[in-house]
Amino acid sequence: MRMKINKNYIMKGSNKRAKISIYGDVGMISGDIKKDLDSFGDVNEIHYQINSYGGYVSEGFTIADDLTNTGAKLISEGMGVAASIAAYLLIIPDKNKGGEVWAHENTIIMFHNPSGFAWGESKLFRAEADALEKIEDILINTIMKRIKGLTKEEVRQKVADTWYLTANEAKELGLVDKVLEKIEVEEPKTDLKMIIPENFKRIAFTNNIHAEPKSANKGVDMPKCKCGKEIAEGQEMCFECAVKKEKEEAKAAEKNRIQNINVICRASNLSDEFINKLIDSGKTVEQCSVEIAEEIKRAADGGNGEDVFIPPKKADPKVNKDEADKFRAHATNCLSVVCGLEKDPQKIAEARKDQPVNGLHSLMRRSLALKGIDTLWMDADELYRKAFTNMSTSDIPAILADVQNKSLEAGYNSHGPTFQTWCGTKNVKDFKEVKTIKMSDFSDMDDMPEGSRFKFGKFTDKQEKAFISTKGKASVISREMWINDDLDSISRIPYLMSASMARRLNRDVYGALTANNLAGPAMEEVDNMFHANNGNLASGTALGAPSVATIAATENLLLTQKSPKPSKDAPDVFLNTPARYLITGTNNRTAILQLLMTPYDISSNIAGVYNPYAGNIVPIFDPYLQSLLTAAGKADGWYLAADPNVLESIGVAYLNGYTTPTIRSDASRADEALGLIYTIYFDYGVYASDFRGIAFNSKE
Repeated sequence: MRMKINKNYIMKGSNKRAKISIYGDVGMISGDIKKDLDSFGDVNEIHYQINSYGGYVSEGFTIADDLTNTGAKLISEGMGVAASIAAYLLIIPDKNKGGEVWAHENTIIMFHNPSGFAWGESKLFRAEADALEKIEDILINTIMKRIKGLTKEEVRQKVADTWYLTANEAKELGLVDKVLEKIEVEEPKTDLKMIIPENFKRIAFTNNIHAEPKSANKGVDMPKCKCGKEIAEGQEMCFECAVKKEKEEAKAAEKNRIQNINVICRASNLSDEFINKLIDSGKTVEQCSVEIAEEIKRAADGGNGEDVFIPPKKADPKVNKDEADKFRAHATNCLSVVCGLEKDPQKIAEARKDQPVNGLHSLMRRSLALKGIDTLWMDADELYRKAFTNMSTSDIPAILADVQNKSLEAGYNSHGPTFQTWCGTKNVKDFKEVKTIKMSDFSDMDDMPEGSRFKFGKFTDKQEKAFISTKGKASVISREMWINDDLDSISRIPYLMSASMARRLNRDVYGALTANNLAGPAMEEVDNMFHANNGNLASGTALGAPSVATIAATENLLLTQKSPKPSKDAPDVFLNTPARYLITGTNNRTAILQLLMTPYDISSNIAGVYNPYAGNIVPIFDPYLQSLLTAAGKADGWYLAADPNVLESIGVAYLNGYTTPTIRSDASRADEALGLIYTIYFDYGVYASDFRGIAFNSKE
C-alpha cells in the first residue's frame, strides 16, 4: 500500500511556501515525493504533515534527503501517529536553519530499533546486523541533535526498549518545538503485512489518537472484523487478526515446504541426513531442487564425477490445511469408535471407510505419510522414534487429545457425582476472592405514592466469599504403550483420571456440607450454616426418619425463613421457599424411594391418604455423605434443600465456565519422558451461599 500524498503551494510576495500531507506506510513513494517537490520549483518553506505507523527505512531516508536538499525551511507536523521511520521524518527539521517540529496534543510518537531479515550464509547475517547498527546510529544521532536532558546511551536504551512519547513529553525533551491543539484525524492506512509493535495499536486506540472513519455517522453500524472488533472501511480484518493470520500462513507455508522436500527426497531414496540438512537450511523447494539434483547425480555415478544427471521425480500435490483437518477429524472419529466412545451409528459407519485408523501404529503411519515419510518397512520401535522426532509438528497430540476429551467427559459422568443437582454454580474469571450475593438478600419493597422518589435497595454487608484453586495430575502415554499399540490403556487413562476428579469434587462439596462436626461451613453472616438460631435445624417432634410428617415439619423451616433485609413497616418478610431435594446417605435408600414414589402416604396407618411429596421431592443418595454422617454419629441424618435457582445454599465456582476437567498434551517433553505427557486439571472452589436454603434433620 502506498502513501496518500496531498500537495499544494501558497505564494505570498517573495515568500513561496509548499505543503505536503503524507498518510500511510512509508514505502515505494520516494519517487512521487521527489516529483512533487520538483514541481514546486524554488520554495522558501516546506510544511509537511505526517500520520504514519512507519515503513521502509530506505524509503524514509530517501524522503528525508529529498526534503533537506531543497534548501527550504522545513516545518513538520505530527497528525496523530508518527512511529518508527515516520518519527525520524518528523524530527529532521534543522533548528539552525529555522526548521520547526510541530505535533498536535493527541499525537503519539514512537522510536524503536530498526529490524531486518537475512537469508543464507553466516556472513550475510553479519552484514545485515552491521547495516542495522549503522541505521540505528543515524537515528540516535538525529535524536541527539534535538534532545536535552538525556545522554546518548540513555537515548539508545530507550529506543532499544521501544520509546513512546506524547506530544507534550516530546516538547519537554526538545524533540518537538510546538504543541498544537488536539484534532481529529484519519487513522493512517497501513499494510497489515508490515511488522508493527503489537501494543502500539492498543495504545493508539486507547488514547483516541485517530477519529472514526468519516463515513461513520451516528446510527450507522461500522464494519466489523470476524472477532467482533470495529474496523475501518476497506479493511478486511483488525490488526490483531491480520497478524494472527499472517503467522498461521507462515506456519502453513513452512509445513508445506518441509512436506515437499520430504516427498521429493523420499521419491529419490535420499538419506535422512541429507533431508534434514535441506530442511534446516531454510531454502525454498525451488532452491533445494538444485542440491537435490546434484545429490541424485552423485548417488547415480557412485561419486566418480561423471556427468550423469537424473532429474528428481515430480513431487506429489501439497498436503494442504484442508487435507490435514480431514485426516484429524477422520482419525479422531475412528479412534473414538475403536475405544467405544462414539455411539452415533452414522459416525461409526464413516469410521469403517477410507483407510480407517484403528490403533496407535496406524495413527503414526498415517501421520508420517502426510509428511512424505515412508513407513512401509519400519518396525514398531522405529515407527515410534520417527513419530516422536516429528511430534512437535504432528497432528498426533491433537488427535489423541480430541479422543481423550471424549473419554474425559465419559469418565467425569460415569461415577455419578450427586452434588450437581442441588448445588448452585458460579462462573469466575480469575483466582481472586469473589463475594456472593444471596438470593434472599434484598430489602423489602417500598410504597410509591405519586410524586415520590425511589429509594435504593441495599444488600447485607456480610457477603459470603468464593474462591477457586487448581486440582490436577499428570500422566504419560509411555513408549511401551506406543510400541505395544495399547490404545485401550490410552483411552482409559483420562477416563480414570476424570472419574477421580469427579469424586474429588463430590467429596469437597459434602465435606463442606458436614464440616465442623455437622455444623456446616463457616459463614460471614452467621458462625456456621446449621444452628438453632438460624432456624434450619429440626427439633422436637420434627426429628425422625423421612416421612410425610417429618418432611412437612422440616420443610416448614424453609418456608418460614425471613429476609435478612426487612423494612420497619414489614419486619417479618417470609421467603416461603419450598423444599426440592432430600439429601442423605445410602442407609435408608429403599424406604425413602418407596415413600417419595408412592402417591399415597405409606407412613400413615390410614389407607388412601394422599402423599403430597410424591414426585415433588427429589431424593439424592450419596455413599460418601453416608460415611461422613456415620463418622459424626448421625448415620440416618438427612437434609432438605431448595432448588438452587430459587435459593442457593451451597455452590461450586468454576473458572470461565469450564464445569468439567481439562486435558492438555505436551509434545515438547516427549523425549524427556519417553512418551507423550498429558496433564489433567480442574479449576473450582466450593462456597457457602445462604443457610436459608437448606435444613438438617439429624433424626436422633
